[in-house]
Amino acid sequence: MNNKIKKRVVSLLVVPALLISILLPSSSSVVSADENTSKEVYSEKQIDGILTNAGVPEDVLAKMDYDEKSFVISKSGENLKYSGSGESFFHKNIDGTLTEIPSNPDGVSTRGTIPTTDLILGLQAFVVTVNGVKMVDIYPSFEWKIVESVNNDTMAAAIADGWEVQGSDKTSCRVQEAFFITGTSWFDASPSDCGGAPSNAASYGYSWSSLRSNDDNSSWRAKGTSWFRAKKINSNASNKVIMNYAHDTKVSSYATYGVNISAFSVSYSVVKGSIDTQGKSIVFTY
Repeated sequence: MNNKIKKRVVSLLVVPALLISILLPSSSSVVSADENTSKEVYSEKQIDGILTNAGVPEDVLAKMDYDEKSFVISKSGENLKYSGSGESFFHKNIDGTLTEIPSNPDGVSTRGTIPTTDLILGLQAFVVTVNGVKMVDIYPSFEWKIVESVNNDTMAAAIADGWEVQGSDKTSCRVQEAFFITGTSWFDASPSDCGGAPSNAASYGYSWSSLRSNDDNSSWRAKGTSWFRAKKINSNASNKVIMNYAHDTKVSSYATYGVNISAFSVSYSVVKGSIDTQGKSIVFTY
């Protein structure tokens, strides 16, 4: 076979090979926690499959909407393992304070009608492996069921002693809003990333205070989910985490307060105005 024929044959073989390599996904497109975030776009059915394989209970999965599920996958990747979750329900009183109510979020109990749920606070934990190191991804969340200002509110979380958070670059936050109380379509708030980096970073956790900057609170309700990653540095450490939510009880007061985060603890120091704080803690498997 002469050289011209050889070159032509080689070129004919190379072109299809290049097309195949472009069209077919490579093994690197499989998402893992080592990559930190996923650039893949999944259908809800695909996400449900990933989370089901991760061990998320059916009743927990049913409560998660597409936005929350896709946020988890985008941060923890496909190779995650469900580690625990919990929710607490609250009713907003006339004075703006919050009262925890039974776990049945709405309706009637055997003791009679219970207050309606105005706010849900939640926590989820997933175990991931990063470069061969086992870690836990924590997802605090809030959702208002009523139209309520969150402009001056704070969402925070703290893990137990013996754990080490992995830095602000391993954190994220997303806030959305829906039109009117019955709105089911959620839109990214402004800002949608809670102001970017956490407003307060500590050895055991973070807080986010820029939950929303829009002053038109008369027509919108809000929800948000944040994320941070932690590594166990003491084998005897407790596998527990707490989230806390601070609510400015008077829309026009714009309370001034500081956030203090320590091991499995979130506290506040109020300078002026009035806030109410509520929280949720879970023990997760590891």
